[in-house]
Amino acid sequence: MGQASGKSIFSGEDSKLLPREKLAVELNEKGVELVMQGAQREGIAKIKQALAHDPANTTILYNLAGLYLAQNQSVAAMEVMEEALRLEPEEVTFLERMAESALLSNNVSVAVSSFEKLASIEKDNGEVMLKLGTLYAMEKEWAKAEESLLLAKEKLDDDKRVLKNLANVYVVQSKYELAIPLLQQVRKQELSAENDIALAMAYEGLGDLPKAVLHYENAQAQGEKGEDLQRHIERLKSLK
Repeated sequence: MGQASGKSIFSGEDSKLLPREKLAVELNEKGVELVMQGAQREGIAKIKQALAHDPANTTILYNLAGLYLAQNQSVAAMEVMEEALRLEPEEVTFLERMAESALLSNNVSVAVSSFEKLASIEKDNGEVMLKLGTLYAMEKEWAKAEESLLLAKEKLDDDKRVLKNLANVYVVQSKYELAIPLLQQVRKQELSAENDIALAMAYEGLGDLPKAVLHYENAQAQGEKGEDLQRHIERLKSLK
């Protein structure tokens, strides 16, 4: 995460660059070299010098944001990527880095807007739709989450990440009949207490208490603990 790029922006066309732009490229590449050698502070200083000579060089902006991320300075990375996106608003790698920076800053709304833009550019990218759907769910935008995750499922098919997230969105919306087949598919791929809890909740929502108890107890067998869970199981058993 956050590694600097050593790519040059002049690749045989350096004669077209102004002296300050050429100097910026040289400083950027020197900064990247220093970072690769482990001299983070010196490398960042060089890259900042490069940016001072050519503030519109998006390669330098991208590198600097990556270095900020590597140092857990996600807010600073967001500020740098905001400038890069002002210059190149539809550059996919910039949108991805902005989203990464926003998530590390706990700024879900900026991450969502970045992935919305990505989704509009890469309409057939299942991974983008999965991440966007997951972010919508974090924001409790259930209808949008469902729509995005269904699109992700079209592209990624039986990917268990999609199945789990979509099933959980269904459960939250009380669409239990839709959730159960997905959760059963996940269960064939892996056993987990989390998945059995979701299944139990879905069956309980449908009023199928014996199956709800079965999956709550399966969750216990897989390590789910807690007196509240045991009391809930006993209460359901008393209702059967």
